[in-house]
Amino acid sequence: PPGSTFKIITTTAALEDKLTSTRKRYPVETAATIDGTRLENANGESCGGTFRESFAHSCNSVFAPLGVRVGAKRLVDAAERYGWNAKPSVDGEMPSTMPPASEIKTPIELGSSAIGQGKVLATPFRMASVAQTIAEGGVMTEPSLKAGAASPKRRVTSRAVARNIRAYMLDVVGYGTGTAAAIPGAQV
Repeated sequence: PPGSTFKIITTTAALEDKLTSTRKRYPVETAATIDGTRLENANGESCGGTFRESFAHSCNSVFAPLGVRVGAKRLVDAAERYGWNAKPSVDGEMPSTMPPASEIKTPIELGSSAIGQGKVLATPFRMASVAQTIAEGGVMTEPSLKAGAASPKRRVTSRAVARNIRAYMLDVVGYGTGTAAAIPGAQV
């Protein structure tokens, strides 16, 4: 399971459908309860605030309910644009998969999927490709390990959505859950 790195896909779907925005505020909580099941933030952390702050702190208490609002169809569509449920372009890579929308039947299954748990699976290679897509303004270059191979490109999301997500990702390292990845003198 890709865990919180999958929140990039949830964020893509939510921003595209205007279900959230950078400054939208969320309650500061330690968990979300969906279908009677508590989905806690890592280490029981209290987090929330603006959506941007919630992304930086990887708040399950924000993303699981947001995933329910996004809905299975939109979440799976966004994931498939990023390469889930497709034949890998690199020989030997396992596919990154998630169930079709019709098989994500309950709110808890949807909330769990939105935070990269449940039946969502991803390879590190797929997640690197997701980061590359955001870095390139929403355009994915199909990965290849063949020297000189022409790699096809395709638009996955808008430049505006990618620009917002890129800023959120920088915040993760700047002040959020990924500060250990900071490198002095470099933007990570």
